Order: sequence, then C-alpha cells, then structure tokens
Amino acid sequence: MLILFGLGLFAVLFIITALLVIPTSLFFLKKEEGGFDGFLKKNKIIDYTHHRFWDGTYLVQDHGDGIIWFYNNNTGYIGYYYSQITGVKLQIDDSTEYKSSVTSAVSRAVVGGALAGGIGAIIGGVTGQKNARKVVHKVELVVSTNDWNNPFYTVTLLNDRNGKDINGYEFRDAHNIGMAWSKRMDIIISNNEGKESS
Repeated sequence: MLILFGLGLFAVLFIITALLVIPTSLFFLKKEEGGFDGFLKKNKIIDYTHHRFWDGTYLVQDHGDGIIWFYNNNTGYIGYYYSQITGVKLQIDDSTEYKSSVTSAVSRAVVGGALAGGIGAIIGGVTGQKNARKVVHKVELVVSTNDWNNPFYTVTLLNDRNGKDINGYEFRDAHNIGMAWSKRMDIIISNNEGKESS
C-alpha cells in the first residue's frame, strides 16, 4: 500500500513538473497539412520574409507578429518570438563564419571571416595543394533560443559530400543567403537588447 502511495505521489509530482516546464516555443514541431501555404494560412502569416533552404526547411520572419518560424513539410514547424532569439551562427564546414549572441553584444564580430581573412582563409585549410579545387561540403545556420526544450534550430543551407567549389554559384548563394539571415537575426537580437535596457 505504501509503495502504491509513493508511486502515485511520484506520478502526480511528475505531471506537475511536466506542466511547469511547458516549452516556451509557440509550437513544438507540429505537422501541418496543406504544405507551406497551409502553414501560412493556419498561423495567419501575411506580412513575412522567407526562404526555402537546401534541406527543405523554410525560415519565415513573420513581421506582423514578431515571430521567427522554421517550417519543414517532413518534420513540422516551430516558432519563436523575437524576444526568444538569443544567438545566431553561420558555419561553413567546421569553421564559424559569423556569430552573434546576446552575450556578445559589446564585442559583436565576424568570427572567422574578418579575423581569418575572409571565406578563402576559412576554406584555405581544405587543401595544401596550390592548384587543387577548394570546396565546401556544408553550410549551416544555427539559431539559438532561450527555449529550454528547443535551445537551438539548425538549418542546412548546403550539404554536398563531394563539395561545392568556393567560387561556384551554389556555395556563394548559400553563403550570401546565410549571411543575410544572420544579419536579420543580429538585428532582432540588438533590438531585444535595446528593449531590455529601456
């Protein structure tokens, strides 16, 4: 009898704890029928900027409600209010091209790019041969949040086992789009900091 009481108390405490630690994100990877258009309609997203990435993920900036959405037809969607965005990082292979976060507000800097001499310096270590083709295999955008259950979301902008030439259109396009979204996130983070200090 005492064991059953202990198990019942444990179950009640577990349920209460689970309810208290509800994800702070708007939606926890819910699937949406009707594809991307159905997702926009259901969430009443009208004024937005978006891009569809290599991995099928749509990154959507909902200007009307101040939400960053990640939508993927296979995995579902999740949304974060601007105030939940705490950092962004653009990674090229194993190097960081750009990084910004709430904690680095005073010393925002392009990590890798400016410090190492640009994209060529990041990728320069790919090969030691003078005439070899310099390639990139993966470009990822990592957005950090203050959501305990989903502290980051990674979007793959480019992923090629054989690599893409650093002077080629595919890499340059992925890099430029990644930098544009990194800067958008940086603006959101800066604006959040301004609101907190007011």
